[in-house]
Amino acid sequence: MLVVGEDRVESRYEMSPAQVADQLERRTWSILWEIDDATWAEVVQPVIDGARSLPDPDRPRRRVEYHDVLALRATGGRSRLACAAMANVEHRVRINRAPDEVWAVMGDFWALADWFPGVENCEKTSDDVRTIHMGDLAIDERLLERDERARSFAYTIDKSPMPLEFHRADWSVVADGDGSVLTVKAEVRPDDAMAIFDPVYKQAAEGLRDHIES
Repeated sequence: MLVVGEDRVESRYEMSPAQVADQLERRTWSILWEIDDATWAEVVQPVIDGARSLPDPDRPRRRVEYHDVLALRATGGRSRLACAAMANVEHRVRINRAPDEVWAVMGDFWALADWFPGVENCEKTSDDVRTIHMGDLAIDERLLERDERARSFAYTIDKSPMPLEFHRADWSVVADGDGSVLTVKAEVRPDDAMAIFDPVYKQAAEGLRDHIES
């Protein structure tokens, strides 16, 4: 296949947490169509419940998504054009603690169960892979890079019940006055998988803040 074009498309819209929960329940996005009942109960239902439990769940929130579009053409025989879309999301929360204090918790890749909502156990299964357990569900996540000085790390999902073509998440924390700003960025393909990951990462960032500030 020959790459014939690349572009990034920005999408701005408003959607309430209640609307997100309704679309998840209706399995609007194709990534949800073949999820079995056990995985649904362990992965999707907590996201639905979390969205509906947010303050003022019927109030629309402004959302911005970025979709990386790659155009391909076959190099032999009849030419054809295909597109693969990737969704990007970013969440930021302010934490009333010094960045070193936040990093001491966030930067421990193997201690996720101490603060990540819904994670019951986090097992170090190799030098750079952790397996997280949520009930009967197990997900393997591999550390890609870690920068102690920049207080940042990135990881990808190696094994998951969800059919992912690509995943990368970047976490970082920087100083902000007498506190810190935590940033969580994620890239996912297929792009409709972001319907699950977006609220999960939002809850994770807020869960880390609440854990550290408590």
